[in-house]
Amino acid sequence: MKENKLTYDMAVASPCAECKPSICCYFLQVDALTTQKLTDLDKIKFYLNFPNIEICLTEAWEWIVYYNYPCRFYDEKESICRIHDSEQQPGVCIHYNPYNCYYKRMKQTRDNLSKPMIWINRERLDVLTSQISFDDHRIISEIPGTGKLYEMMAEIPYQVPGQKEPPKEYKPSTSAEVVVKSHLDFRNPCRDCDAFCCRNLLFPQDKPTTYTSLDFLRYTLSFPGIELVVSDSQWVVTARTACRHCEDNRCAVYETNERPLVCKYYNPLKCVHKNYFGKAKPDGFMRVGYEEFHRLMETFKFDDEGNIIEGLGDGA
Repeated sequence: MKENKLTYDMAVASPCAECKPSICCYFLQVDALTTQKLTDLDKIKFYLNFPNIEICLTEAWEWIVYYNYPCRFYDEKESICRIHDSEQQPGVCIHYNPYNCYYKRMKQTRDNLSKPMIWINRERLDVLTSQISFDDHRIISEIPGTGKLYEMMAEIPYQVPGQKEPPKEYKPSTSAEVVVKSHLDFRNPCRDCDAFCCRNLLFPQDKPTTYTSLDFLRYTLSFPGIELVVSDSQWVVTARTACRHCEDNRCAVYETNERPLVCKYYNPLKCVHKNYFGKAKPDGFMRVGYEEFHRLMETFKFDDEGNIIEGLGDGA
């Protein structure tokens, strides 16, 4: 891929001026994982079933998972941020250095296969996994070298997936009626479920301890379909996106090899999704969207260095 040749004066001009569309306003990193065993690769397969999720593989064999949907404040027609230079603009955006922009390299490798990363779709994943060996414990024992990896992927075009509007937020019943069940009802807990696990991805976060970490979560919530589940001890970023195999609240690939292991062996008796999304007021948790987060921020107090000293569960 031919690179442009810039003079110094051209190079010091803001790179953002020529970046259209602004890819940094579309891609939100939600996870990063390494693959050491079969179940790690299965997690990648699981993620690829969800619209608006894209994954790239680095040369260090780190898998970066992105949620791809335009920020609520990004004007796609004008390619501008509607809250630029305002108090609403997150610090993570204000202080992002465009001269070290990672997103531009992302876009180049997404459009044309090149180092230092490979974008992975299901077709590429299937070819890649066919070249991986495991020991008896299903630990990865052999992977293709970098040269062979790029050679294999060059044969499989990366079709940029279209964006899909996030599903509407589920509105659970506010009834206070207690439903009495027998032990037989728990033989199949999924029977009457609205498939919350098939419509919401969960990404546990470290509990915020500084203003900066709270600011990053505010930036995260700028992306439609992204919410937080918050308790005194745990913070979880959630993405509303329905698995492509979910039909009428049931799995269309149930009992087939296409079904990910993470789904096959998920224990519904310990399901957190139903508590997070199936109740108007979850036990011990609260769901927080962009609008609610500002009120949550007001409950925190900080020291001179921006460390949380008082707030939800406190930062210590």
